[in-house]
Amino acid sequence: MVEPGGRHTGRTGHPLGTGVLRAGPVTATFEAGVLRWITLGDEEIVRAIYSAVRDSSWDTIVPTFSDYEVEQGDDSFVVRFCAEHVRGEVDFAWFGLIEGTSDGTIRFSMDGVARHVFRRARIGFCVLHPREFAGRPLEIETPWGSFSGTFPTRIASVSMFNNIQTMRHSMPSGARVSIRFEGDLFETEDQRNFGDASFKTFCTPLCLASPVLVEEGDKVRQVVTISVVPGPVRSARRVREGSAVVQVGEVPVAPLPSIGLCAARFPVSVPDEAVARLRSLRLAHLRVVADADGPELEDQCAEGHRLARALGCPVELELVSDPSGIGVDEAIARFSTPDVGLAHLLVYDRATSISTKGGISRARASAQGHGLRVPIGGGSRGYFAMLNMNAIPIEMLDVVTYGTSAQVHAFDDATVMENVATLADTVDTGRSIAAGRPLAVGPVGMTYPFNPWAVTTMPPRPDGMPYGYDRRQSTQFGAAWTLGALSALARPGVGSVTLGELTGWRGVIAASQTGMPRLPCPDGTPFPVFDLLADIAGFGPCPDVLPVTTPPGIAVLALRQSGRIRVLVANLKPTAQRVSVRFRHAEGTVVRGLTAARLESEPTTVADDVGVSSHSGRLVSLEMGPYAIARVDRQGAGPRSQGRTARLAR
Repeated sequence: MVEPGGRHTGRTGHPLGTGVLRAGPVTATFEAGVLRWITLGDEEIVRAIYSAVRDSSWDTIVPTFSDYEVEQGDDSFVVRFCAEHVRGEVDFAWFGLIEGTSDGTIRFSMDGVARHVFRRARIGFCVLHPREFAGRPLEIETPWGSFSGTFPTRIASVSMFNNIQTMRHSMPSGARVSIRFEGDLFETEDQRNFGDASFKTFCTPLCLASPVLVEEGDKVRQVVTISVVPGPVRSARRVREGSAVVQVGEVPVAPLPSIGLCAARFPVSVPDEAVARLRSLRLAHLRVVADADGPELEDQCAEGHRLARALGCPVELELVSDPSGIGVDEAIARFSTPDVGLAHLLVYDRATSISTKGGISRARASAQGHGLRVPIGGGSRGYFAMLNMNAIPIEMLDVVTYGTSAQVHAFDDATVMENVATLADTVDTGRSIAAGRPLAVGPVGMTYPFNPWAVTTMPPRPDGMPYGYDRRQSTQFGAAWTLGALSALARPGVGSVTLGELTGWRGVIAASQTGMPRLPCPDGTPFPVFDLLADIAGFGPCPDVLPVTTPPGIAVLALRQSGRIRVLVANLKPTAQRVSVRFRHAEGTVVRGLTAARLESEPTTVADDVGVSSHSGRLVSLEMGPYAIARVDRQGAGPRSQGRTARLAR
């Protein structure tokens, strides 16, 4: 935190330091060139303000920063810094100035210049409004007059508000908020389409042609001004930091969706011991992607069959072709063998990543011709946006699909964790699109395996990882995120969920991959996400999902089968917190850390990140470390289970 009268200066490459800033009654966090979590008391006014530079493929060019200075007074502040976005042909630099005044006004300006000729999809400010604004009314001022609107509850398929100069709305406390935009015309879209937990107001309008040629020396100046006037109602008392209560209900809400994994994209060597472990996950399917009319079809078929036999599960076949489905007949013929079943047959156009009438018709006719009774699925093989924004022939499908990523627009830990909640919104809107058909969601991961809008091969990420891979997959962070995703997707209407890959950097077990960096652990080592899936699979087939009340910063998946209950709890925060799990009735409990399934054979793998601080018949209080996962088992009701004590398996 920057203390009153404090002054921080320096030079840095990336990122800038973090500081909590105060402007009268308003507070904000400054981190890595982004103004985050602008709040009035306990009310979140704006989730983030930042300037984005996106290349011709809509990929975000991550900036580096230098020459930053932060001044914090008693109730005002000034932040100055320089930013550079350089990658490939893109070369853009700008000076940032953020000023907060005692009357609750924050003004963020950018002055930038192109230092090279390049094509861009976007340059300019983005303002994120919290996902929780859904259903809130507001007023929009444009150059041609004002109008009223509402942040949508269902995920909007098109931009909701256009040609924005100023937007105004009220908070539950009665506070009045005004956000003014200068330097371009702005519009608001529903970022939940792309997996983000926000609505975004941005420039330049999407109705204009893209990408745009930027000449050397072209200048960009923009300003966003936020004014907050407190209301007469006090905000609710803040809950004590680190305290969270989870209430577990009794009436199931839905069956747990079946869970599958993908075959690896990059060549990977799978150790023998890894295959045996993967079989223990009892996967519902293995998703195999194949080019229906491509030269590698035979190899893709052979490898898919080999892995499916080893895992003892059917194939979920994803075929990409042209709009008419060329090659689909041959691909189905190759994959339809007596020893390997097909869970789903998914068909998409290679160019648009959505399903077409021609492809679906050919797939259905071919499946019938081979005597296959397999559900034909489709929709989007990319993001939910592509299902929501395109005319998909839903009436021709048995199963409706879409994928998701947690970092289409931002990559930091806080945003990635925050975005898991949006998956529940995609299900609610997806069910209305599917019209009674089950949803097959996937791949589901922190990153997506490809960019459906890319016009060129995607470059590696700043940390050297190929596009679609994330080093956090192998960590406790990745396991906590996955539990959050599964808990959000475990809802009525979802038939199946496909997570990442079997092994390697997108997998659940370490394995070397050609052309990839070395993993942080030996081949064959299970990642924490493996232990999470093992705890789910080990509970038994087809459990029901129980309702839970979940506080912010916590993810919970509660399962019931044959009178037994298993509750998996994840701390989604980078700091420790106490979590209390409350049941309706007093029964016996056993509490374990994430890696309890491998305690006897690998005791050194257990992290000391979960502890039991107190226990009663109805309440278990857990002390959870950063991104820790705990398992609470209820052994069943009745006199025999009474009096059992909670224990932490170590």
